[in-house]
Amino acid sequence: MKHLDQVVERRGVMTVSRIRSVGITSAMLAILTTLPVSGATQERPTPPGVSFDVASVRPSPPGPDAFSPVRIRVQPGGRFNATGAVLEELIRFAYAMESYEAVSGKASGLLKQKFDINATSDREDVREASSRATGPMRTMLQNLLAQRFRLRVRWEEREQAALVLVRSRADGKLGPGLRSSSLDCADPESRKGRTPVQGDCQISWIDGRVKANGQRMPAFANFLSRLLRRPVFDRTNLNGPFDIDMVSSSEGIPPPGGSFSRASIDEPVASSAPALATALKEQLGVALESRMAPIRALVIENVQEPTDN
Repeated sequence: MKHLDQVVERRGVMTVSRIRSVGITSAMLAILTTLPVSGATQERPTPPGVSFDVASVRPSPPGPDAFSPVRIRVQPGGRFNATGAVLEELIRFAYAMESYEAVSGKASGLLKQKFDINATSDREDVREASSRATGPMRTMLQNLLAQRFRLRVRWEEREQAALVLVRSRADGKLGPGLRSSSLDCADPESRKGRTPVQGDCQISWIDGRVKANGQRMPAFANFLSRLLRRPVFDRTNLNGPFDIDMVSSSEGIPPPGGSFSRASIDEPVASSAPALATALKEQLGVALESRMAPIRALVIENVQEPTDN
């Protein structure tokens, strides 16, 4: 994995054939829209009154099954299923944590143990959410972890290296790949009466080409954060929704991980596409700058072996 300066400055000569798609949700935007106040500690009480109707929590069985791929799934009909899931990853999922956000505190060996969870809810808003990890579903998982593992957490902010997305041109002019959009994915009202188009309200990376419709810059900064697995904050002061079309090589971009599937990568192919930093400047009129910023960390104050079903 290359260093941040390499990600920002080096010009690439190769591309990777890959398909990456990120659905931008309000929960994601809440994480990266604003920089938090330095030095603040935020208590995070467990939200009351939202729980699964039925839940089973068991240690994953030893043997070959313990080495099967981890699966954390939100399924239609208000069902949550986790197979061979490490407790720390369950916590990360429950709190919608980004890969660069640390889990610290009483991080005993229990956090590395694997568990199988099956839970259901009859809440109408959860049952109708199909396979999306909605806010209520995550809240129910937070409550389940609090009830069964006696999990107690709080948020802290720590000064770390980060990237900020800014305008790259002194005159503020945008590049040809960043155009105002009639679709605003942050405003559901703008989608009423519109014929749905495949790819609406997603940011995709296909064979080095970034495409998006109706996205605001905080959402694009969030996409870059997931692409680079580093915190990226929007500081462009661009208010409107945009359609984005950009071509970049994969030079300096970490291999897919976290929310991106490694199975989607093909062998690298030769390309004259510019490095990400150059593509951002030339095609969109924006740039990534290195700065120190307070980044969230989830501190474990208490966690115990799960209670019986």
